[in-house]
Amino acid sequence: MKHSFFFNLLLITCIGVTSNIYGQKCPGHPLFSNMSNFEVSDCVNREFDKLEFTLNDKSPNGYSVVEKSGEFLEVSFRWLGDFENRPAPVQIYQNYKNAIVKAGGELPDAYNKNSTLYGKIKKGSDIYWLQVYTDGSGYYTVTSVKEGAMRQDVEAITAEQIKKGMKEEGKMAFYGIYFDTDKATIKPESTPSLKEIASFLKADPSQKVFIVGHTDNTGDFQHNLTLSKQRATAIVNELTTKHGVSAGQLTAEGVGPLSPIGSNATEAGKASNRRVELVRR
Repeated sequence: MKHSFFFNLLLITCIGVTSNIYGQKCPGHPLFSNMSNFEVSDCVNREFDKLEFTLNDKSPNGYSVVEKSGEFLEVSFRWLGDFENRPAPVQIYQNYKNAIVKAGGELPDAYNKNSTLYGKIKKGSDIYWLQVYTDGSGYYTVTSVKEGAMRQDVEAITAEQIKKGMKEEGKMAFYGIYFDTDKATIKPESTPSLKEIASFLKADPSQKVFIVGHTDNTGDFQHNLTLSKQRATAIVNELTTKHGVSAGQLTAEGVGPLSPIGSNATEAGKASNRRVELVRR
């Protein structure tokens, strides 16, 4: 597993800029002093993002993925000395292990412990989750998320808006239905959108629709096709079992990446392609 599994990020809000933290020059990571003979090479801050920790456990796979979200900061460092004299990865990791423990923090049991260090530090009422990564090339990164809730900028589409969209277009796209990463498990924050869909359908029991899952083109095609259908099926189950919609009104389908509305060559385009649609039957 490459460290990048940690950062397959849904770009939610406020992407930071190189060597800049909230409008100021980046001196390093605020939780730690910088290692000797290293300088900051890059900084990225986001108002809200996530980290995924792959931890050892007793599951059949031997590991589980734990997701933490909040204020995101990633600081990259580069070695200034002679390349042959650069610190070994174990020296970098041990420095940060010692610093985390000294701060009263914890060291979660990483599944990929030889290539990534995970940490947790509590400062006052704030909880920070940390990742330190180096590939031994003279660069390393310290990434953190300070736990917190996302500022909600987007309101759920209302039943009246759904009715209008279905009448005019014959379909309606939804971006307020969320799933666990690479799974068909619906997240609780999807409830407002599901309630409005249910209100629309129950107001007109003769209305029949396809629930269609869509993905971007990242990863295996067949997997995306299957996952999109599984997610559509999960929505049908949620609407019928928890929101009182008649099963006869709903049909689940999944088209994976086959019907993009944006370019999969850009992150913004991929985000627009990851959606659920109601389509009139």
